[in-house]
Amino acid sequence: MKPITLIFWIAIILASMPLAGADSTATIHGVVYEWDTFEPTDNAYIEINTTPIQSIVPQYGIYSLELPPGNYLITATSYKENNLEYSTEVPLTITDNGTYVIDLLLMPVYSDIVESEQNEKQPATQTSSISIVSYLLLAIVLMVAIERTTSKAKKDKKRHHVEPEIEITEYSAPDHAEEVLSEDENMTYPEDMKDLPSDLQEIVKILLSNDGSITQKELRSKIDYSEGKVSMMLNDLEKKGWVEKIKQGRGNIIFLKDEHERE
Repeated sequence: MKPITLIFWIAIILASMPLAGADSTATIHGVVYEWDTFEPTDNAYIEINTTPIQSIVPQYGIYSLELPPGNYLITATSYKENNLEYSTEVPLTITDNGTYVIDLLLMPVYSDIVESEQNEKQPATQTSSISIVSYLLLAIVLMVAIERTTSKAKKDKKRHHVEPEIEITEYSAPDHAEEVLSEDENMTYPEDMKDLPSDLQEIVKILLSNDGSITQKELRSKIDYSEGKVSMMLNDLEKKGWVEKIKQGRGNIIFLKDEHERE
């Protein structure tokens, strides 16, 4: 083989090597969260121990970078008035090209840990212990959040079971109410009762026959109307100033007002 031909092929091989290495890079991206609100934070600073060291300031907590295969340590920190307030470290091993999603949760940093990191006197074993403590704190925070969510769901379910809400639409009386009075000669009724519709007169009669008070449940059993209809009728009587509802336990007691008592 001629020397010129050999040099030509060596040049082609050398030129193709950087391209092959460029194709093997991986994309790493994720979001930096605050530990107490689990919301993305703008006040974060990320470092990756590449050569040279790469640093990123996430926008709206979102970061992205390109890395070749290897072992790395991603460090996220947050400062307040030049004092380190939150920090987290996540080891990363890249074996091939692709996309890696690494979310970071900033954890509180205690003063003794901050001083040791600034003096760079902590051994490698203690760095591992700090990471374990961070993960334990994260587990505790997640457990508390889950417990609160579960407790709230149970309370809402219990409240819904004990006191179900009944949607009551506005009751409108007929335009021309028919006067329906009892033929019992022993019963007397207020004069203004004639202005009420027949169905409302029926409730007033029941109240008068029960000394002016009755539970809503008992009233429901004495008339042939649905629960929703009875509720609308009582609301209308309450607006007209005939009755008063008082909550007792899981039900209501209906009182006929004094000015409408039997004459």
